[in-house]
This record gives sequence, C-alpha cells and structure tokens, in this order.
Amino acid sequence: METNKQDLFKKLLRQINWENKHGFEEVFTNAEIQKVEVHVESKVWNFHLQIEDILPYEVFYQFYQQLQLAFKDIAKVDITLHTKNPIITNQKLGDYCMQSGIQSS
Repeated sequence: METNKQDLFKKLLRQINWENKHGFEEVFTNAEIQKVEVHVESKVWNFHLQIEDILPYEVFYQFYQQLQLAFKDIAKVDITLHTKNPIITNQKLGDYCMQSGIQSS
C-alpha cells in the first residue's frame, strides 16, 4: 500500500507534535512532502515540501524550529518550500524583511 505525499506530510506533522498545537493547520491544507534528500556524510536531511501559498513568517519560523527540535538527535534539517499559488502581500513581505534585518522604505 503506497502512502500518498499528503499523508506523509500529515505523518510528519504528528511526528514533530505540530497537529492541533499551533492553530495554523489551515496553511498546510494540501501540503505534501515531495522528497527528502539525505546527506549521509554531513547528516543533513533536506525536506522538499509543497504548499499552497507562502507561509506567514511566524508559521514558517515555528514550523522550522519544531522540525529541528524533533530531528535534533538524528540529523540537521533544512526545508525547501515549493508553493503552488504564491501570494505575496505587504504583510508577508514586511514580516520576512523585518526578520532578516532588511529595512524597507
């Protein structure tokens, strides 16, 4: 029985204790794990995730932190996000810029 990519993503959410914890489940509707690149020598796992839209910065940050925490004894983790229908808003852009130290005028 083959597990589909959305089921794999839901399993990942359970594994990192994300489900029903943060109140952001709607942003992960239809999210999928596209692939996981495992770099054996450097012990880095890169999760390629497909999501509908650009995540709000707070959701991205919390998700990434939770993912790192859950896998800390196994490997360093990175994520590559692929968006199906990215919508860039001033709010999202401003939040990401503020966190990266970029000043907008």
